[in-house]
Amino acid sequence: MAYYFPEGSFGPICDLPPTEQDLNYSARSALDDTARGIDDEAVKPRPPTIQFSKITTLKKNSKELEFLQENVQELCIQLNKLAMENNKMYRSIGIQFVNEDLSTKTKSRMLRNPGNNLEELKKIVNQLLEEALVEQEMLVRRIGVRISEFSDVEGQSDITSYF
Repeated sequence: MAYYFPEGSFGPICDLPPTEQDLNYSARSALDDTARGIDDEAVKPRPPTIQFSKITTLKKNSKELEFLQENVQELCIQLNKLAMENNKMYRSIGIQFVNEDLSTKTKSRMLRNPGNNLEELKKIVNQLLEEALVEQEMLVRRIGVRISEFSDVEGQSDITSYF
């Protein structure tokens, strides 16, 4: 519930009901404590962000589509094999360029449903590569592929469980 005061005047906070006084005080004190670095909560480690990626240095700096596609195909095979060995399906696929001036450029795409199909991976990586090269002005020095947003591979256990 919000309280509005007449224009040009501010009513004192003590006019608020006790519950809102407490709420305002606790919110202010929490903000003050946070700003001062005072926190009583134990530090909780974040779960690791899991992603698989492979990157390779090109034999020559280039921005030719066919040359880059050849290099990316092997990375896709390695990543898909890694996902299969770990029984993972991925939902996010991305590519990364390292340009000749060592600046980086990335492009990624989310799948509707998790998958671990090599042909689909190659197709999406090639699409991302084509999209990225449209805007690419500098030569590419290194190129990489990344998969993430994992889920476990699950199969249908028994048809009778659906009756």
